[in-house]
Amino acid sequence: MMRHMLHHSGHGACRKIDRPTNAELARRRARAKRDVRLLALVRSVAAVATTAVSMLESSIG
Repeated sequence: MMRHMLHHSGHGACRKIDRPTNAELARRRARAKRDVRLLALVRSVAAVATTAVSMLESSIG
């Protein structure tokens, strides 16, 4: 797929520019997706932790 795109992207100068930016964009997109997932996970863990703590406090108190 990648090689096919590069083949059609004209002369060498623009090929050199195109490839790293495309790869970089894909990497950034993947990283953003992963960060969002991580944030959601952290938030859910924090919510569970706070509810557990409040339950413990109410049972102790």
